[in-house]
Amino acid sequence: MNKSQIRNKILKLRRNNNFKNLEIDFKFILKILKKEKIHGKIIGGYYPFNYEVDAIQILKKFEKLNYFVTLPKIKKNSQMDFFCWTTKDPLIINSYGIPEPTS
Repeated sequence: MNKSQIRNKILKLRRNNNFKNLEIDFKFILKILKKEKIHGKIIGGYYPFNYEVDAIQILKKFEKLNYFVTLPKIKKNSQMDFFCWTTKDPLIINSYGIPEPTS
């Protein structure tokens, strides 16, 4: 199975599984961070695309607790850099159709 076939299979699985009603337990995430003694204030996230689980509400909660939320921006060599983002910042659509920070 090649990469394209794998991607299509995963997309079909995500499309058929309705994640719209999925709710992520924010308090549980904070509990894990505390248990693992992770004290950093920078959170790497993603903007949901193509039937991915919507993590925006979690990112908003981190933002309210004064964490720095970062989203990836894909470079030409398929590498990613993460840039600070707030829910008030606009996003642009990259060449893959994925929302990403403007800077």
